[in-house]
Amino acid sequence: MIEQLHFIRPLWFYAFIPLSILLWFLYQKIKNNQGGAWSNIIAQHLLSALSIKNHQKQSKFPFVTLIISSFLLIFALSGPSFQKYPNQTFKLKQTLFIVLDLSTSMNATDVKPSRLKRALFSIKYLLKKDFEDDVALIGFSAEPYLISPATNDKKTILSLIDGINTDILPTQGSQLNLTMKFVQQLINNRPKGINNILLLSDVEKISNAALETIKQLKKNNTKTSMINVASIVGSAIPKEDGVLKYNNKIIISKRNNKVSNQIVTNGGGILQNLDETPNAIDNFLTFKQQIFKKALEKQQDKTINSWMDSGIWLTLLLIPFSLISFRKGYLLVLPFIFFLPHNNLEASTWQDLWQTKNQQAQQQFLNKEYQKAITNFENPAWKASSFYKAKHYKQAQKLFSKLGHTYNEANALARLGQFKKAIKKYQQIKKNNPNYKNALYNIELLKKLSSKKKQQQKQQQKKKNKQNKKQQQSDKKSKKKEKLSDKEKEQLKKEGKRQKKDTKKKSKKKKKKSDKKSSKKEKPKKKPKKRTKEEVLNNEKRQQVDQELKKINTKPYGLLKRKFLIERAYRQKERSKFYNSNTQQQW
Repeated sequence: MIEQLHFIRPLWFYAFIPLSILLWFLYQKIKNNQGGAWSNIIAQHLLSALSIKNHQKQSKFPFVTLIISSFLLIFALSGPSFQKYPNQTFKLKQTLFIVLDLSTSMNATDVKPSRLKRALFSIKYLLKKDFEDDVALIGFSAEPYLISPATNDKKTILSLIDGINTDILPTQGSQLNLTMKFVQQLINNRPKGINNILLLSDVEKISNAALETIKQLKKNNTKTSMINVASIVGSAIPKEDGVLKYNNKIIISKRNNKVSNQIVTNGGGILQNLDETPNAIDNFLTFKQQIFKKALEKQQDKTINSWMDSGIWLTLLLIPFSLISFRKGYLLVLPFIFFLPHNNLEASTWQDLWQTKNQQAQQQFLNKEYQKAITNFENPAWKASSFYKAKHYKQAQKLFSKLGHTYNEANALARLGQFKKAIKKYQQIKKNNPNYKNALYNIELLKKLSSKKKQQQKQQQKKKNKQNKKQQQSDKKSKKKEKLSDKEKEQLKKEGKRQKKDTKKKSKKKKKKSDKKSSKKEKPKKKPKKRTKEEVLNNEKRQQVDQELKKINTKPYGLLKRKFLIERAYRQKERSKFYNSNTQQQW
């Protein structure tokens, strides 16, 4: 047992040096105070003769307990250990890459309601299953696009799935080679772990380059499985005009078993046909678990034996010494420590134990509790969007401008009624991407609203001018009346009284006629409170602006389509730069 003794933290033994110095000073102090207060003045041999009573000796028990408890504490902190236990070098991290085909053939209806809808339903079913993998979603047609990066928060991916459609990508086609290379780049940028690729497609042709990339992924412990969405019978590919044709012949998309088998054999995964196996996702998950178990068995060989810390058991020996010191009154000071001020401490809530501030804020954002989300969000982009949803457009505009989100900044400026600034921001987006439909639509919309606003302002100015003219005329009349003589004033008063009497008589006659016509008297209606003209105009403006701005697309479909258009424009710029640099002639 003693031969196997090992100290994990042996540097704690250096604490014996200051401890021994401290104990020596304490011992000297106790020794000097043995004769009481006179020991410092009178010699020790004379003090015994002069004292009337024998001085009581001071107890050395607290000093002894202090020595034993401090020695035990240092020995416990040094980490004594007698045995080892196996410890894993690293934790295995699993990542699932879902590759979804978004070509026009996915609109075929041989698998009801359509191939794409069945594929999306199976993805939803997979994400709702309880597993701790990070999941990434990639869509492809002529080019691959990252819909969602690898994340453990599956609710974000579920919120995007409803907006996925074949029209979401800017170009159409079916390039699996580029897609697999794109996935390979994503895997290389992530830390090492177990990676699985799930391909949901109706691919009928595959190139040798794509198969080579799948083989390379298999060598790097990344297995590729496939769920074929097409059926053997096949179906025509629907379009807006009717059906897709080639040389006046209807194209029928079918399942190619040969191609799907090649993908699976080179990728080392499993093949599932969606029309034949309804439990395709469950079968894939069982296959994935088998891979994980095998990896765990391999990892057990890479474990390291670590020393087990037994110092905690020595702290139990300190309990009786602490109880004795409590009995003597040495520990009565400890409760007062809790009343000391703690400026830097904060009480953690129950939610903080299980969720980060951003995750809490994201839930509040989805629950439309935007005010709470503003306080909890640490991510400035999400905070800006929550300010926008909470109708704090000034704060949202400032944050969007700092982040460089020109489109969202323009929306916030439009909400604030600053149409000119908003139009300038939309025009900046138009320069970078002339085919950006939402920006073009919003520019036209705000131009109409600004013209309406100008017309309303002109009408208000005309009304104010008329009112000023009337006031000026009334002022002139009042001045004229003041200049008139007393007799003329009396005549004018008499004429005014006569006119009032005549109008009263006429009104009485009209009332009598109306009473004769209507036998039953109607109850008088309560007059609504009159609003000022400015209030009415402001309400009308707000309603018009709200109705027009509601037309702006904020659904996942529009957001994803916009994102992929910007990404494609960026790729084209990079390609043109590369092409120009290679084609330039040297002097």
